[in-house]
Amino acid sequence: MKKIKLLTSLFIAALFILPACKTTEANYRSAYDKAVAGRDNSTALDSTIYGAHRRNIGSRIALSAAGDTVEVRRQRVAMTKDGGATEEPRNRYYVVVGQFKQSFNAKSMRRRIVDAGFNGTFVVQNGEPYYYVVLSAHKTEAEAVEAAVSIPKNFPMPLRSPLPYILYNP
Repeated sequence: MKKIKLLTSLFIAALFILPACKTTEANYRSAYDKAVAGRDNSTALDSTIYGAHRRNIGSRIALSAAGDTVEVRRQRVAMTKDGGATEEPRNRYYVVVGQFKQSFNAKSMRRRIVDAGFNGTFVVQNGEPYYYVVLSAHKTEAEAVEAAVSIPKNFPMPLRSPLPYILYNP
């Protein structure tokens, strides 16, 4: 008898409590608005390690001899394991043709570029990590700018803005 009373009281309580837990359009809207506000709040990102890396990226515009402009970004990067570089290049100016959050995607793009005949392509990464596909490395900024503006029209992949750009590794 006690079990029946307990089950009956639990059933009656559930009838009153469960409708209160029902989701509504207002609940979804409130959660969505909070998520958007958090995403758009740049101070939240600045306080993370990712924000610190992004603050260290300096950017400026370089001019080629023909009058073309190329963005030059200053950021410390390192060679990616199995990224195609046989040794750490001594050249500090990299012509970047791809950037990815996943190393698999960067290595896949590198493989397609090498298969198309552009040997010497390798992958570097920053501390975030963010992976960059480098078409070539150069000793001077002028050489790198000329290489970036002279990427052939038959390049195996379409390059969307801001690509290509120069990555200066101090």
